[in-house]
Parts: sequence; structure tokens; C-alpha cells
Amino acid sequence: MAQISKRTTANGENRYDVRTRIGGRVIARTFNRRKDADNYATTLEADKLRGVVIDPRRARTPFMDVATA
Repeated sequence: MAQISKRTTANGENRYDVRTRIGGRVIARTFNRRKDADNYATTLEADKLRGVVIDPRRARTPFMDVATA
């Protein structure tokens, strides 16, 4: 399940961190608005239930490497 935490930066601005676990790794993403963080977390959880979520770090593999494998 995605977890949203609020933090305040040094210059007083609010940021919202969304953390979740995908494929054994903790994935974190930061948003300026709570609404954006909520939308991301909801979409991510729905994709997990559908089985279509992928680890963003593993998605950086070039297509040619995937095709040859």
C-alpha cells in the first residue's frame, strides 16, 4: 500500500512524499500538492491490483537490450 507523508522544506514549502514497494524495492516520488500525491498513490495501487505496475528503475532498460534477451 502506498504511504503519503508530508514534509516542510527549509524555505517553508510543503512537499508530499509517496512511498510504496514494487518488486521488493521501495519507490519514492515527491509532489508539490497533496491532490497530486493522492492521485499517484491511487493509480499506483490500482495498477498493482491489475498486475501492470513495473519498477521505474527497471523500465530504464533500453528496448534493444530487452529485444535481444
